Formats: sequence, structure tokens, C-alpha cells
Amino acid sequence: MKTVRRPFLSKSCFYGKKRGASVLLTGSVSINGDKLVLEIKMVDVISGETIWKCNYKNESLNYRYMAHEASDEIVRKFTGEMGIARSKIVFVNDSTRFKELYIIDYDGYNLHRLTKDNKINIIPKWSPDGEQIIYTSYLYNNPDLFVLDLVKNRRSIISKYQGLNTAGSFSLDGEKILLTLSRGRYPNLYLINTSGEILQWLTNSFVH
Repeated sequence: MKTVRRPFLSKSCFYGKKRGASVLLTGSVSINGDKLVLEIKMVDVISGETIWKCNYKNESLNYRYMAHEASDEIVRKFTGEMGIARSKIVFVNDSTRFKELYIIDYDGYNLHRLTKDNKINIIPKWSPDGEQIIYTSYLYNNPDLFVLDLVKNRRSIISKYQGLNTAGSFSLDGEKILLTLSRGRYPNLYLINTSGEILQWLTNSFVH
């Protein structure tokens, strides 16, 4: 799962000194003209001191997204890790009798169909920045590796060797892809760049 941030949300935060483990979390919502304002406060129960305060402003009056933004920040304050409230999930569904890719918010809202190929599309994987999805498709009757750029709304083939081009996964820097290629022979692991150029043949397996 990956987090996708939206440009319409702004926030200003104040971080105070935390003195205790017991806290009270409060929130208030107001509308200022065409802007929705959410103020979140985290207060030390013992001292009454404001540990953390953050004001979120949303020009599109998107209550749901603003609540998710605040939720992620609260989780980060307690755990050091960003929350998953703004995550999206990519998955395969065959309700059309074909395996197509869909994307949905982590809580089941905003379902959107990504492919309409009437073919088999499988094994989608996110890029580290959450802007691209790679997956294997039988669009041209061979299991080729495709990339779908969600920002540019553009799809292209990365790897189309004869046979398997499957189970691709990005490196952490997003510059390389690990996948299985058969190239008309036995399947092995390869490392390619995002243009499909083979950088390294990692395994040498043969089936007898």
C-alpha cells in the first residue's frame, strides 16, 4: 500500500514539549468562506499543556480526505510511522469475466477501474513513489510486463520477450525491476531497468 497526497490541502502545525504518556485528543471543524478548517489538538492530561496542534485547510470541502490526513499525522506522532488512511490498493477483479485492474482507497471508497482490455491482467505492483503500477498482461496474447503511469494516464510495455515477463517488482529507488523472464526457454530471475533493458541475469535454472 502506498500513500497518495493531494495538492489542495494545506496545514500549519505547532509542536510543543511532551511531558506525559496520557493525552487527550480534541478536534473542531469550521467553515471559513469556501474553506473547511479542521483544528486538532493533543493535550497532556496531567499538565494541561498542548503537546501538538495542527490546523488543516481544505478548499474543496473534502471532509473525508481531511480526516484521513489528520489521522495519518496522529499515528505518526504516536508511532513514528505515517498512518495508512490515505493509502490506495491496486487489485485484480474478474467481475467482467476478464481479469482487470482496479484501484480503491484503503477503506473501500473511490473504486476505479484501470484497465478495460477484456484480457488477463495480473500481479500489479506499486512503484515506490506511488505514481506507477507495473503488471503482467496478456493484451497481445503473451504475458508481457506493462507499466501504467497514473500521473500521466499513460500505459506502455516494459518487457515483451517471448514467454514469461511476470511478477515484476520495483527496487527501492524505483530505477530497476526484478522479474521472471523465460525468453522462450526456462524461467529465470532478471534485473532490468525501467526501459526494459536487461541489466543482470540473476539465476541459471534448467528443468530436466
